Amino acid sequence: MTEETREQKVKRLIEKHIRDRNMDPKSITEHYGKMHYAFEIDPDFFDAMLSTAWGFFKDEPRHLDHMTRQIIISVFLAYRDRPGCYHQGKKGVMMGVTYEQMLEGYEVGMSVGGGPVLVNGMEAIKRMIDEALSPAARLGRGPINGSSWGRVHPLQRKKRRKTPKPPQSRAKRESSE
Repeated sequence: MTEETREQKVKRLIEKHIRDRNMDPKSITEHYGKMHYAFEIDPDFFDAMLSTAWGFFKDEPRHLDHMTRQIIISVFLAYRDRPGCYHQGKKGVMMGVTYEQMLEGYEVGMSVGGGPVLVNGMEAIKRMIDEALSPAARLGRGPINGSSWGRVHPLQRKKRRKTPKPPQSRAKRESSE
């Protein structure tokens, strides 16, 4: 059996890191891409770190279901004002967490963490809505129930009707002329 080279080890660790987090590629690139440079500098540390994880980042049942974990992680990151708030919230939504559940998590977090938790959380939710991210539960999709990350279906939004202006009274029209 041949020993793996440093380059092979780094590649294996990065692949494991991405696979264990089960996030969409864009979030991985935006959020974890910088960390992968550290894997190249000290792969031995990250090998130990990734092998001691008890499954927290894996979408496997423990005492909390995977969606509840994503809400908790996103709320903590909202408290810390970290960009991962959006990425972890997005992962949760893609697993089936509803926007209402995410909002409730931020509301609970606000009671102990203050207003910024709600503000940061709402920024994350607004970004998801702006990106037309639909909760997977409404679509019957998501990595947990067998499909892979891919095209995100747009929200089914009702188009706003333009409300007609109320007619002006005859006196008002004559006075404006």
